[in-house]
Amino acid sequence: MPIYEEAQARQIGEWIVGMNASPLYSLLLQKKGIRETFSLGRVQTPTLYLIYTRQQEIHHFKPEPFYELFANIKVKNGTFQAKYKDRFSKKDDLINFMKDQGLQSEENTTITKLTKESKKTKSPKLHSLSTLQTKANKKWKYSPTDVLKIMQNLYEKKLLTYHAIIPTKTIPKTQTIDGLNEKEKNIYFEVLLNTLAMFAPDYLYEETKAEVDVKGVVFHAKGKVEKDRGWKALFANEQSKNVDREQETKLPPLTEGESALVKPEIKDGMTQPPKPYTEGQLINMMKTCGKAIDDSESQQILKDIEGLGTEATRANIIETLKKQEYISVKKNKVKVTKKGEILCQSVEGTLLSKAEMTAKWEQFLRLIGEGQKTKEGFLKNIDKFIHELINKTPEALDATTIEQRIEESKEESSLGKCPSCRKGNIVDKRKFFGCTEYKNDCRFTFPKKIASKNISEANIRKLLAKGKTNLIKGFASKKGKSFDAYLIWEDAAAGKINFEFDNKKSGRKKKYTVS
Repeated sequence: MPIYEEAQARQIGEWIVGMNASPLYSLLLQKKGIRETFSLGRVQTPTLYLIYTRQQEIHHFKPEPFYELFANIKVKNGTFQAKYKDRFSKKDDLINFMKDQGLQSEENTTITKLTKESKKTKSPKLHSLSTLQTKANKKWKYSPTDVLKIMQNLYEKKLLTYHAIIPTKTIPKTQTIDGLNEKEKNIYFEVLLNTLAMFAPDYLYEETKAEVDVKGVVFHAKGKVEKDRGWKALFANEQSKNVDREQETKLPPLTEGESALVKPEIKDGMTQPPKPYTEGQLINMMKTCGKAIDDSESQQILKDIEGLGTEATRANIIETLKKQEYISVKKNKVKVTKKGEILCQSVEGTLLSKAEMTAKWEQFLRLIGEGQKTKEGFLKNIDKFIHELINKTPEALDATTIEQRIEESKEESSLGKCPSCRKGNIVDKRKFFGCTEYKNDCRFTFPKKIASKNISEANIRKLLAKGKTNLIKGFASKKGKSFDAYLIWEDAAAGKINFEFDNKKSGRKKKYTVS
């Protein structure tokens, strides 16, 4: 059965790539001094690389000044501002342009052209999981994984469906809604309002465009006037943030040919770098990544299959990138970690880094499902790809500048010099802190938790540098009693430490060995 063959080919192919590429890169990078294991996959690796690409664009971005020409225009019924279409990279160029056109500090002219057009915006489409994840992240900073879990809870409570996301026919009782937690209520009412919007009138407005010609220099202005908020009235609280911006776009009543007094004005600005992705934007980026691909055939395939991953798996892919410590999320901004950067630099230029790989796979798999290609032919190509990867990757890695990044990573991850061998550095080994010279017989280790208290990296750094931590609060004795103390060395070379207490009455300090 062709469809079965297609599904089986996809599953086997995923397994072959992951089971070969992951140990291959892990072993090669470990030879270069990285004490990490790396997980690679057909979807997660190009997703990571897309985030890395955005981060590199931000890092290498160089802001440049620009200058724009505006016109403050006074008419019978009020004032408004219009703009000349071109930008100038140098202020002198703009000044010379104004001189060449004979623009003065004030000019008398007329409203050269005026058009008014009635427009409407239809209600948004019903939510898919991706659009709901993107919206919830923008509104409430919920992670895609959180939204997936909340959706599952609401589905199990028979409040929401999964074919396009809409409320079920069951009208919930007041106590049912009251029993939902805040996140569940937010998601439920977002879906409810989004569904109701389908049956609400269109959003109606009038768009006005004005042109003012001053000695051949044409200034443009555009504004709108709401006629009927329609479905947008359902999202009144959400829209209130944009009211001020919308008010600014309104133009005073105008008539074509009426007199206008124009005062030219130069405004300067700086080009801005792209912004880091939010978790919600990652979902949308994965779904629409085909737009960034030059190859039109691959672009169309990725559009047809809706990009990388599926509605059900994208959140898990992002979560995997976090668990593998390839990305971190702070204040809803996604950043590639040092480990993630090393992997991205390692796979740079290979199919593993490109969304096109998914397109090529899906094109072949689709033909298997249609009976035009075979599973055996697909797996033969995968086998060829893996052998090529194994043969070429060692040489490719040697040709990169990744060693410099690895050394930088080592320095950045080091907490201090090893007090035992004095050669290695103390680093986080996940379950404990240990020396990088472990393979050369340095067995120095330091626990992450002492007396039921997690010891921070900052305090480890201070202990290694000065022999004493800050006062640490919240240790617990064997009897469960809480206490505060410093950590000091008893025998640094052996990794033995003591508690040191402040005796407030006598001013003397007491030391107790950590058992």
